[in-house]
Amino acid sequence: MITGGSRGIGRAVALRLARDGAHCVITYRQNADLADLAVRAIEQEGARGLALALDLCDPTQVARIFDRIAEAFGRVDILVANAAATAFRPLAEQSERHVRLTLAISVESFIAAVNAAMLASIGLEALGLGANDVHTLGTTIYWAQKYSAVLRGQWWWFGPPIAMIATIFIGMFFVSVGVDRFANPRLRQQM
Repeated sequence: MITGGSRGIGRAVALRLARDGAHCVITYRQNADLADLAVRAIEQEGARGLALALDLCDPTQVARIFDRIAEAFGRVDILVANAAATAFRPLAEQSERHVRLTLAISVESFIAAVNAAMLASIGLEALGLGANDVHTLGTTIYWAQKYSAVLRGQWWWFGPPIAMIATIFIGMFFVSVGVDRFANPRLRQQM
């Protein structure tokens, strides 16, 4: 998945990944025609392509995109957070609106994408729908379930992966809350 993959650097990354054999999902904000051209170029490289509209100003939309990707491709192996926003002026001259938009698009949507990608991947792998020959948190949980580690009291099979998953998600949550407190003026006034 490449955010902002319909043009510029995002498109170039998508085409390179397609050339290397990766199926590509690109997201775009406004220009569906440009995104369709990018998908056709991806398909000319021999890979499957899909363009999905996504407004990263609202990071809550990111999970919906990963549901669509799961339907079309099964899972996300590569996430390229290419989309970004900024107003090109000195920081002291930035309006509060521009700072909020920059953080929403560049940070909060990235955190939401990482969370959604990890959750989808771990969930599929834990169900045995991933590559069983690759060692990941999800496949570790799958093998622990398959060999009844819980019933046998072998906590070391399932405990560390679950603790790692919880730690990662809690850490991402705290980063998201911290960014939100910095960027959201209503929360700043309450502090």
